[in-house]
Amino acid sequence: IKNCQYPPHSVPFCRESDPCGFECCDGYAEFSPSPAKNPKTCVCPKPYIVCNGHCGLYKACPSAGYQKRAVTGNRHLQCAPGMTACPIVGRAHSWECVDTENDLESCGGCVVSSSLTHQADGVDCTAIQGSSDVSCFRGQCVVHQCEPGYEPNALEDACVEAPSDVLFSYSQ
Repeated sequence: IKNCQYPPHSVPFCRESDPCGFECCDGYAEFSPSPAKNPKTCVCPKPYIVCNGHCGLYKACPSAGYQKRAVTGNRHLQCAPGMTACPIVGRAHSWECVDTENDLESCGGCVVSSSLTHQADGVDCTAIQGSSDVSCFRGQCVVHQCEPGYEPNALEDACVEAPSDVLFSYSQ
């Protein structure tokens, strides 16, 4: 009897040649650092990214859901380093920890102010008018693509009307 250990994002799949074999799941691929017969771990290969525990081709990765915290009195809002406590719209005294450097809907800060934080300095990148593909990078919205008739501006933080290729027209 062998004591088998399996890597994250895998399910046991025993074979005669490998009684502790496994198959990767959630979009992950088997990987072995050397050309060995049996894989050692599961990885999310490029160009795929991990979004809420799943590996795949994603343009954006929304949060998996908010983490509700009750806030009473003068208790300080506490999040892990690199995260910001942001209020949740429509949920009194609730907040979530957000990575405002990369979050599409709270880019650069919280988009909703509260009586405790007094901050509403973030941007919802998905609400940029005319945009069709955006990201949040280092707390700044980046417009990658705009809807037809628009193009990213020079700073790539908004969509502007694209210049017309038609200089003049006439009718017969």
